[in-house]
Amino acid sequence: MKPSKLVSGAWYLIPFILILVIWEAVTTFSLLPPDIFPPLTTTFASFVSLVAEGTLVGSLIATVERVIASLLIAIPLGVVVGLLMGWKGSIFRFLILIFTVVFAIPKLAFYGILLFFFGVSDTSIVLIASLSAFFGVLFPAIASARSVDSTLMKVAKDYDAGDMQIFFKVLIPNAVSGIASGVKLALTLAYIEVVTAEMFRAAPGGVGLGWLMQLYAIYDQPGAVMAVLLVLLAFGGVVVFAADYAEGKLSMWRK
Repeated sequence: MKPSKLVSGAWYLIPFILILVIWEAVTTFSLLPPDIFPPLTTTFASFVSLVAEGTLVGSLIATVERVIASLLIAIPLGVVVGLLMGWKGSIFRFLILIFTVVFAIPKLAFYGILLFFFGVSDTSIVLIASLSAFFGVLFPAIASARSVDSTLMKVAKDYDAGDMQIFFKVLIPNAVSGIASGVKLALTLAYIEVVTAEMFRAAPGGVGLGWLMQLYAIYDQPGAVMAVLLVLLAFGGVVVFAADYAEGKLSMWRK
């Protein structure tokens, strides 16, 4: 790895290091009660205990699986529907109002409805996360399709290209930058929605980072709560880096 990349990566870590320093200072000088803001040693001991029990690892795997499952639904659907809406005015006019209304509603409002149909299950969590991630892809895809040079479309039609050929050979390649931005946003939204849904109601088998954090808060275990929070922060960082990587790769493919 080049030194410049190492330096760049170090800059990303500085805020986290500062948080740990402030954390240690707050607990050392007793600026907050330890039963509300536990010291790093207590948090680390809780982290080790949770890892040894397998609780933390199992919950992390469950959350990751739900995020991936929701993205596998949301990204293809959001890309296809968004590009079609941006390309075909009739499809746009038919769908834009309902999508705008649904987008404006907090997604957890639909979670209760999903519970009626699917109960407390992975399906409910994955579908609610998919809905949120879908909109993250949809609107950038619409904007990207509309920004494609109309001359390219006209030339393709002049050469008797069919709709399928135009869609795959003209529209998608020239809308990749917007799609990449949408995929990046979808990754973040899926992660947020999965963890939130896990906190909202007990996840299947009592696993999931969101539910785990909620459980330890209920049973007044601040060390365990902070340990799970640190894992959520770390996983959130991984999601951000993965989103940036996906966006970069898709943009490079266009070039």
